Amino acid sequence: MIRFSTKALIVAALAVLASIATAPTASADGGQLDAVNSEFTLNSFSISNNHLDTNIQLGPGAFALIIGGSLGDLKTIQIISDGVTYSFNDVHITGWGLDFWKGGAIVDFTFQGETSSTAVPEPATLLLMGCGLLALAIVSSRKMLRA
Repeated sequence: MIRFSTKALIVAALAVLASIATAPTASADGGQLDAVNSEFTLNSFSISNNHLDTNIQLGPGAFALIIGGSLGDLKTIQIISDGVTYSFNDVHITGWGLDFWKGGAIVDFTFQGETSSTAVPEPATLLLMGCGLLALAIVSSRKMLRA
């Protein structure tokens, strides 16, 4: 029979939560892209490692974004989606094309640095997690006393 101490279980649970919170990948259907002093509506985006795939709705500044990014004039961009703000530094466009199905432009970016800020979790979520960890501690301490 394998026995785990309460501290070991709590540390493992916090390690799992920390790894989920700092995952370098993200994607969403929608959002807003801020670049070259303009705002663009996103149909979708996907972040993986140092690569960002976007589908931008065509608008007056979309081609200025593509040309500026292709020539290296684009330094930083931000994406805001579902309460999370992603900021990218040293951005370069690696490819682009037109998406006639969604009426947008597909733009692929590479970047050197990324930061993201998230909204604070709801109090109910923290209460639920705390109750689960407390219950886990109580169950494991009762098992320790019986042994």
